[in-house]
Amino acid sequence: MASKMEEVFVPEIKYFSKATNYSSSIDDICDMERHFLKSLRFRLLPVTLLSWMDWYTLQWDAFADQYNMHALTD
Repeated sequence: MASKMEEVFVPEIKYFSKATNYSSSIDDICDMERHFLKSLRFRLLPVTLLSWMDWYTLQWDAFADQYNMHALTD
């Protein structure tokens, strides 16, 4: 799961199965991922102060674009 969130090039599941010396099949790994996601209710990224600031900044930009307020800062 972490590699899917962080890595640029995500390894294929078969490599994870091989890393366990095939003690976990591809289906087992996929089932555990589904179970993990369901138990977290698909909430993988926690809301942080930075994510709120980003959201508010986007809202301000949309508001400023709508009312042409960017001209006031020039």
